[in-house]
Amino acid sequence: MKKFQTILLIIFGVGAIFAVMVFAGYIPTPSKNKAFKGSGTVVIWGTIQDPAFIGYINDVSEGIPDFKIRYVPKNPDTYESELIESFADGTAPDLFLVDNSTISRFSQQISPIAYTVMPQKTFLDSYAPAFSLFLSKNGILAYPFLIDPMVLYYNKTLLTNEGISTPPAYWDEFNSLTEKLTKRDPTGAFIQSTISLGRFENNLNAKDIISLLLLQVGNPIITTDKDGHYVSTLGTHKTAQGLSLPAATTFFTDFASPDKFVYSWNKSLPEASSAFLTERVVFYIGFSNELFKLQSKNPNLSLSLAEIPQPRGFKTKKTYAHLTGIAMSRSSKNQGTALLAVQTIASPYHSGNIAKILSLPPVYASDLKTNPDPALVYQGILQISALRSFAWMDPNAKETKNIFRELTQSILAGGADADGAYERAQGNMEFLLNSLNKSSAAQVPIATP
Repeated sequence: MKKFQTILLIIFGVGAIFAVMVFAGYIPTPSKNKAFKGSGTVVIWGTIQDPAFIGYINDVSEGIPDFKIRYVPKNPDTYESELIESFADGTAPDLFLVDNSTISRFSQQISPIAYTVMPQKTFLDSYAPAFSLFLSKNGILAYPFLIDPMVLYYNKTLLTNEGISTPPAYWDEFNSLTEKLTKRDPTGAFIQSTISLGRFENNLNAKDIISLLLLQVGNPIITTDKDGHYVSTLGTHKTAQGLSLPAATTFFTDFASPDKFVYSWNKSLPEASSAFLTERVVFYIGFSNELFKLQSKNPNLSLSLAEIPQPRGFKTKKTYAHLTGIAMSRSSKNQGTALLAVQTIASPYHSGNIAKILSLPPVYASDLKTNPDPALVYQGILQISALRSFAWMDPNAKETKNIFRELTQSILAGGADADGAYERAQGNMEFLLNSLNKSSAAQVPIATP
């Protein structure tokens, strides 16, 4: 009996100790939900070459004991071909950066983030409205990471020299501004131009500016039909509050047409950003990320920036933006950790710091609506521009640039070339979309801005 009692006491004692350890969390149980902490190294590819950005990304996981993040910068000219090759031979990264001109072509290689992880409403409430472009019927194609809206850069000194105190808020104001600001020498050559619009040869942002003008008048450029197929709207011409490709393109080309009153730009002039830096042009339409570059290249330039002008009579103010997201690879062998990594990098804290490094506004709607940091002079303009940004699902950045370039050249050439320019643009865009519809019908967006 004594032996039996002793054994029983030992069993009860061990059981009590075990229960205390389980309750304290020292011993896991099958029913205990443990947070997944991840493991290994998550590799992310992208085209951003900025040393400060690269250093920040690679340092993000320094304080995380369970996994590491390694960013591999790629050449923008070969990025897409390298991605395609990596998916084919099984060496693809766990995560890769996409934008509104690549996301549709790589949709089949993306592992969508389920709406059980982030509900669609939460996504739409959390980010700048333009990121609705990253939603698909199967989930989120990419976590919003960077937004780069177009803004109007201007030379304050060249404006005040002519008694002009503020930049234009509407496009039609350039009709009177060109008379004051455009200067020529005795031979008729431009000494000072008002704005660098009209041609592709010496304006790297020409395609984006045409996109901006179309989106501002309500032409989405590409949308989806009831079956989820991509459809071009370039051929849609309405007169009242237009969806007008002709009106938008003609406004652009008028500045390079010698027979137009606003003529102030031609192909003999330097590239647009260089002309702005050397005070050859008063206004330059560029992206937010160009701010630091312009300031560093000419610290003495009397530079300022403003919101993009608007077409008069439209209630909704719009600008155009490049959108960058972080997509998860279908072929990643470590998707659980990859999800943790993307949630870490794209968090408000880290994405906000990265945005400041790149002179960009944040992507989170709550940050965009807060009072800007007084130390950041232009932050308020960048924030409101991000909130007003629109974008379009570009099927092939190089080919669509060729379409818009051919369109403007045909209009400038006049005659028979101009007559069929818009129909050719619509036909060429439809040809691109036919290929895209065949390859990526399963991942078409559920919403476009």
